[in-house]
Amino acid sequence: MAAPLYWHVGWRPHVGIEREALIGLYEEAHGMRVAAVDRFQALACYRIGAIACRNVRLHRTGRRVDALWKQFAPSIETLFSRGRDLVRR
Repeated sequence: MAAPLYWHVGWRPHVGIEREALIGLYEEAHGMRVAAVDRFQALACYRIGAIACRNVRLHRTGRRVDALWKQFAPSIETLFSRGRDLVRR
């Protein structure tokens, strides 16, 4: 989820580890190969996208104002699109 391709150009997470390095850490910790990484990553895209939809709605209706969600909103479409692309691989 830290790779820029999962986010709208106006929103970039700040993470100090690359995807392959993180997968390597999981594999080392569990002593086996991690399978279906793309599917888990797609699920993460959908999950974060759904959470963001709710929070953006709450922000826009004034029920829970937080300017962060205004900045995050353009990434929702990107998250769902990337999740779909991962499932189709």
